[in-house]
Amino acid sequence: FTFFAELAIKSIIDHCVHRLSTGTANLQNTKERFLACAQFVRVNQTIPKPIVAIYKNDEIEVMDGNHRIAALRHIGVPNGYRLPIWLPNYSPSLRITSNMVAQ
Repeated sequence: FTFFAELAIKSIIDHCVHRLSTGTANLQNTKERFLACAQFVRVNQTIPKPIVAIYKNDEIEVMDGNHRIAALRHIGVPNGYRLPIWLPNYSPSLRITSNMVAQ
């Protein structure tokens, strides 16, 4: 993921789990969105819907789905998990691994 996606994901976890004030995760409904995603992940072992991202400069830039990824990381990525992702500019040579999600 891009630096900014990683920052957003970390900020969501810091804000919702550790109750830290962050510059990027203080949206009015951030905690509710995160908790709803976390509950869904606990029950279903996957995220509620695919994330939307673009592949740019050998990295994945998340356009929609930071709360889902944050919840998945917080709950724990199941072994062999395949991230549901929509990449409109996908290249067959791109491999998304569970390590990318679990960081």
